[in-house]
Amino acid sequence: MSSTVSILRASTNIVKQHILPRVPKVWLRQVTFGISTLSLRSLVSCNANARMSGLSRGTAESKMARLLDNAKLPTKVS
Repeated sequence: MSSTVSILRASTNIVKQHILPRVPKVWLRQVTFGISTLSLRSLVSCNANARMSGLSRGTAESKMARLLDNAKLPTKVS
């Protein structure tokens, strides 16, 4: 179990140090939501993972839809 915790901790540190500083401020909350719902949990489906975030169903699903529809984000973060 401790190896899983250390892997998650290391992954979180890499994201904080190398990925989040490259994200424009306007998309920071959207990227953070995406990382927490799609990267740190096993993938069931995009909407199911979004609903597991603790937000209301409608809010979670609309946040996921906006994240997946954002065509400019990949070009700005790379």
